[in-house]
Amino acid sequence: MTSLLAAVLTPFLASGQIDLPQYYEHCHYLLTEQRIDKVVLFGTTGEGLQCTVEERKNAHHYLIDKGIAGDQLIINISAKTYDETLSLTKNALKNHTYEVLSMPPASDDEKIIINYYQKLIKEANNPQLKIYLYHYPEQGASISPETIYKLKKEFPHHIVGIKNSGQYADTKRFLALREKIMSEQGDAFFDVYVGNEVDMPEALRNGGKGGISGLANVAADFLFVYVKNPEINRDKLAAFISDLKQISPTIIPALKTIKAYQTGNVSWKITKNPHLTPPLSKDEEIILINKFEQLIKEEQLRHQRLVH
Repeated sequence: MTSLLAAVLTPFLASGQIDLPQYYEHCHYLLTEQRIDKVVLFGTTGEGLQCTVEERKNAHHYLIDKGIAGDQLIINISAKTYDETLSLTKNALKNHTYEVLSMPPASDDEKIIINYYQKLIKEANNPQLKIYLYHYPEQGASISPETIYKLKKEFPHHIVGIKNSGQYADTKRFLALREKIMSEQGDAFFDVYVGNEVDMPEALRNGGKGGISGLANVAADFLFVYVKNPEINRDKLAAFISDLKQISPTIIPALKTIKAYQTGNVSWKITKNPHLTPPLSKDEEIILINKFEQLIKEEQLRHQRLVH
């Protein structure tokens, strides 16, 4: 069964604090009206590493208190220190969120990576903990299929998948690993998600689980077309993603600009750290919105043809 997960944007107040009511409304909207399978909190798109551990914990508590179920969430536990990661993990488990996303430590030493997860799983001390590894070479977080294989053999019920935000060549290697694990370990499974929406159709055709998508914040409907019809041409989507990155290399300000346009709430444009994620100029905003509207119209027409 394929899945589309949203790498959720985080709304902020002018003070820099998380806008908790808006955060809940957005997550609830994605899970209900947009039929997203799960939402991933505080990943790269969610500016997680720019937020404090306490901010992330409080936001998680808030969503649970407002009625979002723990199993509708995946928490990015990646942090600046191991102790912070462990604290976020224990907080997730306490809130009945058993699926977490974890960047490996920035090291080329396999022993360091394996020891890290051995320690984390032991100290979290919960048989329901399920870890999705987060492969993101551009952020210094890399893990090889060989290392994953060793972790999966040692922790078959804890290491359950990977999100690849690297090149599609890496996805191919992770898909090959998935086949090896499933053939050798019987009832074991290993889900492969991609972060690049353009790679999603090909990954799905070759055994991938789906996408953990930033674009799903603003365009889940037409992404579902790719999930349900992975054989369709992806050129227009690829062209839009390319335009998006040219306008806003970090993508976050662009997605937030589109969200502000869709909701009429200009506070969506606020980022946690404008020095890392500078806002778009007015001219860039106009170009972006025009390209986005054109893409949506074209995809709606194609969807109608697919249906009929």
